Amino acid sequence: LFSIKPPAFMRDWLLKKFEDEDGEFDKEELAAFVKKFIPRKDDWIAIKNRVIVEGETAKFLAKISVNIDIKTGEVSFALPDFGLGYKETIIESSVWMDCKDELIKGTDIWGMVEIGYRSPDDYDIEFEYEKQSSRGKASKDGKIKLVSFKNFCPYRIDIEEFKEARNEFSVDQWIDIILGLWIIMPRAMKLRKTS
Repeated sequence: LFSIKPPAFMRDWLLKKFEDEDGEFDKEELAAFVKKFIPRKDDWIAIKNRVIVEGETAKFLAKISVNIDIKTGEVSFALPDFGLGYKETIIESSVWMDCKDELIKGTDIWGMVEIGYRSPDDYDIEFEYEKQSSRGKASKDGKIKLVSFKNFCPYRIDIEEFKEARNEFSVDQWIDIILGLWIIMPRAMKLRKTS
């Protein structure tokens, strides 16, 4: 179903979203949602075609990380699951102001990204009257730009409620609950039993 491995909280959210009252879920509906909003690595060329060649935007769930260049102050982003790096991207000032609070919460954040293309022609233009031609100043390269971002955080943690709930369990029960939340590997469970 996935070629990119979404985090456990996203898989849980997807299953709950498409689950009915009996605990069953519509596999076709789930697959259609995943196909539309969680592209495969193989879809990246088609996404770039839509964005760069056709001039559209593309919106999908992805892991994103940001970088602020110390020399230039330029803010860029990466979509590591698609091999898109910081040098190929830009986050324009107005977009950064709208979504920076969400983007600086961590290094790799899952969310709904909307990307577009900033062509070399969209930079400061220099027009040569005699030649009737124009070009981007300083031969700027085109870049994938972030158009919008919405953090995918389906759960909110209430620390006070968390503390109160802890009082209802023994230490061993609480450790089992915490480990269960992290989808522990069998090796980690063996370590727990031996300690």
